Amino acid sequence: LDCLLLVGGMSSAVSLTVFSMVWLTLLLLDRLFRWARLKSYCRLASRVHLRVGFFNLKFFISKSELAGVKRLLSNSCFCKFMLDVWFSMGVVVTLFSALLMVRLLLFQLASLFALSSTPSSTSTLSSAEQSFLQSNSVDARTMMVPVIPGFNLPWTRLPMLVVVLLICAVVHELGHALAATGEGVPVLGFGFFLFGFYPGAFTELTGRDLDGLSTWRKLKVFSAGVWHNVVLAAVGSVCSGAVLQLARRLHGSELDGGVWVRSPAFVEFTTTSGEVLLFTAGTVIRSVNGCEVLNRADWSRCLLQAAEPDQADNHYYCLPHTERLRRLLHSTDYDRRLPADDGPCCQPTLARSHWCFYWHRHRTRTSFHCLPIGIFDEEEEELDRKPPPVANSVCLLAVPADHDRKLFRLRALFNNDSRLKTRLWIGSAAQLHAAVRVDDNPVERGDVPRLADDLRQFFSCVRSFSLTLALLNAVPCYGLDGQFILRALTACRAGCSPLRRLLTELAIFLCTALLLFCLLLSALAYFV
Repeated sequence: LDCLLLVGGMSSAVSLTVFSMVWLTLLLLDRLFRWARLKSYCRLASRVHLRVGFFNLKFFISKSELAGVKRLLSNSCFCKFMLDVWFSMGVVVTLFSALLMVRLLLFQLASLFALSSTPSSTSTLSSAEQSFLQSNSVDARTMMVPVIPGFNLPWTRLPMLVVVLLICAVVHELGHALAATGEGVPVLGFGFFLFGFYPGAFTELTGRDLDGLSTWRKLKVFSAGVWHNVVLAAVGSVCSGAVLQLARRLHGSELDGGVWVRSPAFVEFTTTSGEVLLFTAGTVIRSVNGCEVLNRADWSRCLLQAAEPDQADNHYYCLPHTERLRRLLHSTDYDRRLPADDGPCCQPTLARSHWCFYWHRHRTRTSFHCLPIGIFDEEEEELDRKPPPVANSVCLLAVPADHDRKLFRLRALFNNDSRLKTRLWIGSAAQLHAAVRVDDNPVERGDVPRLADDLRQFFSCVRSFSLTLALLNAVPCYGLDGQFILRALTACRAGCSPLRRLLTELAIFLCTALLLFCLLLSALAYFV
């Protein structure tokens, strides 16, 4: 472990050194070219107002470069009408996003404070289960997680992060530029910047012309960036789903994800059974209790969801009342009077392969059966997707079913089998998490499936970052679009009382403090 930490630390240190050297080289080249008065470079730098500093770069496209867009809009009544409808829709979506984001921030604040206290519902859990819940609840309850390359983002994903952020920023600022042009507000220019490895964009408008607009026209200009990011997130979601569906049609289940079991996983079914083999190395787990597992983060999330004390359905497993199940139930010994606290109904010789269930069918009495754990291995995949009707099903409940021991339904591919099978296990999420060591599915893929997987991840990142940028900018905070939206809503032509302005600035200040506080708590909860 010490060697792994040392290697990881060296890798991060080398990456940071290379990153700093690249920025230093850019800065020195800029200074050298300017000192040498290199004509081509100086002409380009003057045209785009290029400025290079340490860890930051900025250039600017003047309004003369955007004259073509303005001429197109001024000569087409249809384009002006469509833009008016388009950005009016954006105002409605942005106002809804602002209300939603403030509500989410308040919810996150309450959730983060709740992490410091143990819920009363978990008081009956074992110490291992409580530790598992507390150690994994940060990711589940933290709505905003800072993305820092080298910490929670591999350096290999840095180029994709830069491209995605640049696309989101450009689409955002183009929205402001188009809306302003459509409302007759001169656009001074459109620029880009790079701070460290985080790219961005900005639009410069003339404040005097903007102040002369009506409230609704101001809202269309200020809301355009948020609206365009919401649309971009929707496009990214559609493209991600389309790539996944196309890849599945072309390459079967090769891109379905899942986690790969690194080493044989031994678990203990009962105190008398000893350890038995649950998964062999190479097994690919696809779902836990119906929760889809695509990667290691999903694996932890699904186990955490199953460990929640209020998930009562985690004890049950319902099956169609087939002839095979009917014969199996009638061929096993059962006792209708056996109470749950009288110990297991299975003989000690069956402890490794069987478990005591009591089962019930619709409008029938409950009875106890000693059933093999592998009873469900041959069930069809559709059972997880489409549960059978209660009237035609048999529901099994593990005995004993307490807060710590639950029934886990694990859908997996065993021994390179092409068909998913169900493996049951009764125990705690903490035990399962400790016993089953997983990695992201390392199945070797060809160039086309790998490209499809990369495209799906790229569009998923576009969806996530664009939606995040939209929601953050909708909050009325200093430095974000939301402050201008709130000021436009509360502004008046003349005679505004000082109290009205004071309340507006107070609301912006409180929302800014709320956002910064949530970001700080999220960072502390994630890294500490």
